[in-house]
Amino acid sequence: MRRWFVFLPLLLLLALPSCANVKQVEDKASIEVPTDAKTVPIRMTRIVNDVRRGTVIGEIRFGLLCIPGILSDSTLYWGQGRGNMSDDEFSFVFRDELRSAGYDVVNNRANLFDDREDEAARARLSIGAAITDIKANVCFPKSGWGSSRTSGDSYIKVRWQIQDRFTKQIVYETTTEGTGSTPTSLGTTYEDIILAAFTKAARNLMADPGFHELIVRTGNEAKPEAESSKTNQRISIPAKAPYRNGFQQNLDAIRDNVFLVREGRGGHGSGFFIAPGWGLTNYHVVGEADEVGIRAKDGKIYAAQVVSRHRGRDVALLKIAKAKQTGIPVNLGLPKVGSDVVVIGSPASEEYQDTVTKGIVSSIRSMDVFGEGKKQPVIQADAAITGGNSGGVLLDANGNAIGITVAAARDANDINLFIPIADGLKQLNVRYGGGGSYSPTN
Repeated sequence: MRRWFVFLPLLLLLALPSCANVKQVEDKASIEVPTDAKTVPIRMTRIVNDVRRGTVIGEIRFGLLCIPGILSDSTLYWGQGRGNMSDDEFSFVFRDELRSAGYDVVNNRANLFDDREDEAARARLSIGAAITDIKANVCFPKSGWGSSRTSGDSYIKVRWQIQDRFTKQIVYETTTEGTGSTPTSLGTTYEDIILAAFTKAARNLMADPGFHELIVRTGNEAKPEAESSKTNQRISIPAKAPYRNGFQQNLDAIRDNVFLVREGRGGHGSGFFIAPGWGLTNYHVVGEADEVGIRAKDGKIYAAQVVSRHRGRDVALLKIAKAKQTGIPVNLGLPKVGSDVVVIGSPASEEYQDTVTKGIVSSIRSMDVFGEGKKQPVIQADAAITGGNSGGVLLDANGNAIGITVAAARDANDINLFIPIADGLKQLNVRYGGGGSYSPTN
């Protein structure tokens, strides 16, 4: 009988239930991405943890028999001590899981040494996640032997939201759960146990039919309206008769043809139509995106295909098939120093879309604008611009497009630079109405 009294306390300890109820969740099979399909570029923007710091999520146990602590508190609290994790760790897991399944998950930056090649501009959709519940039991089998390796099981619940970066609308919401289990302590950490459950929640998102339908494009749907081209194949664009009766007379028509550009990094730039369905902006506005969103003056949002781009000249040609704007006439000649010019764009923030500023041509220069060792022609003018104006239009006194906004001097006021539109079109290999130039009547 005495033997039973010796082993009874140990048996009772082993029989103690965990204070965390770790729910078991089905690990659903992800819906496969067909080999001929194209997935919409998606960017993980944010993961937040709605589980409050100090919340009891489970229990810590110790030793080979995984017995609750006797001399110390064995409660596992989120955000404290062993229950502390960075949200970035969840982001890394999410990106790895979706990429391995064939989804196009963009980086925040493709090239760490060049902001203008930030490939996040490619993202059409943004995804955010909120972790709403966590449970875990963790055992440290070799506690006291200098090892922090663990075993255990975990549960996590995640609420997902997907936003269209062009319309800035939430287009899909869902919730998934995941269960993780690490029966062996070999090479396992506390973070591994929690991330195992999050991994299953991410996989269960890929098993969601609504998510799959939103992201995956197959057959004809996978083909863009106009193929993105980095080889800049020859493109002919019809010319529009030039304005000759003064800028103010044409202002309303001009503003209708200037638009705001939204790209996958979350920022914005400007652009303008030069013919029905055709628009211009900067390369640094669109980056390596195949598609960007534009917002016209009337508030309508259109998808625009980047059909040609030239990084060195910092120009990009957009095809906006569904837009009805007729375009701003193009003046292929260089303006005279001292002549009046007007800039229209979206400086600072989106609420300032269609801002009009006026100045004069200060100089025609040859400059290495971006420090790449190559001088190129630029128009210098004192018409005010700021961040967000990039890609907007520079107009002559009659309202014809003569340049594309590109940069402002950082160490001086009213020194603003514009790409001569003829040179921009040349680098894009665009044939505008057969070429040539005209002399506007001032």
